[in-house]
Amino acid sequence: METSGIYLILCTANGRRYVGSASSFRNRWKSHKRDLKKGKHGNPHLQNTYNKYGLSAFVFSILEICSKDKLIEREQFWLDLIKPEFNVAKFASSPGLGRIPTEESKQKSSEKNKKYWEFISDDERQRRRKLATHPHSEATKKMLSQRTKQAYAEGRLSKQRRPHSPETKEKIKAARARQAAQQIADTAHKRAAWEAGRAEREAIRREKVRQANIGKKVSEKTKSKLRAAARAQWRDPAYRTRHQAAVQTAMQDPEVLKRLSDSHKGYKPTKAHRAKIGQAHKGRKNTPETIEKMRAARRAWWAARRLAPAPASAYNASE
Repeated sequence: METSGIYLILCTANGRRYVGSASSFRNRWKSHKRDLKKGKHGNPHLQNTYNKYGLSAFVFSILEICSKDKLIEREQFWLDLIKPEFNVAKFASSPGLGRIPTEESKQKSSEKNKKYWEFISDDERQRRRKLATHPHSEATKKMLSQRTKQAYAEGRLSKQRRPHSPETKEKIKAARARQAAQQIADTAHKRAAWEAGRAEREAIRREKVRQANIGKKVSEKTKSKLRAAARAQWRDPAYRTRHQAAVQTAMQDPEVLKRLSDSHKGYKPTKAHRAKIGQAHKGRKNTPETIEKMRAARRAWWAARRLAPAPASAYNASE
């Protein structure tokens, strides 16, 4: 889908600008470059600058995207705002976009054409009409027909698209690979900077979420949904294994242990909280594997306590 709007052409060598409107940015920029390369551009300032600095000095950018019926209005707005140096006309006009002339303009054009054709004879009109249509002679038609038939017979022309040869395919593939590698190299520093700031962005996001949830009360309906989702997730053995491994890794981090200790300092569970914990564990039976793990953990704790030196009593300290 073609995009219409207002564009800007900037010359990086001297800082001068050109503002224009286009029903298709891509086609308009192509036509600018084509006319500049041919040396037939309608704007002499752009052409002279191109002849002096080359096409690499021009930068094409989009100022605003708008509908086609608003192009003239928005172009005039940007002309008044920027006051570009390259624009010869200071008033926006886009005859190629189907601008409807006024009745007064139509009448003036009609009268001018009538006066012009009054002094032209019928023979001259016929001659000009033939020049405008430029019909081919029979000899020219025959010659063009023979050339076309010969081109089809030699395979230089085909009604269907000719497939690429293996060599051409390899060249196209190599060219695309070079373009992709160049694009990756051009954006490598941006990607590295983005990856370096990932942790900081995540911390900022978490802090925003935390601030947004402070004092927020969750309804009972939402609590039941969250509870059901957590239970369904916990029943998945793969998720439980990943969760346990992540918890074990986190509990070996001194910073995590310090945060847990600081968060629990001075905390006393209420009676209602203790009652909920008791109800949640009521009738719950541990598996033999869990019982064995708990026993091993207690043995290790008691062994470490026995090996630790006993604290000095007040009586021994006074002696």
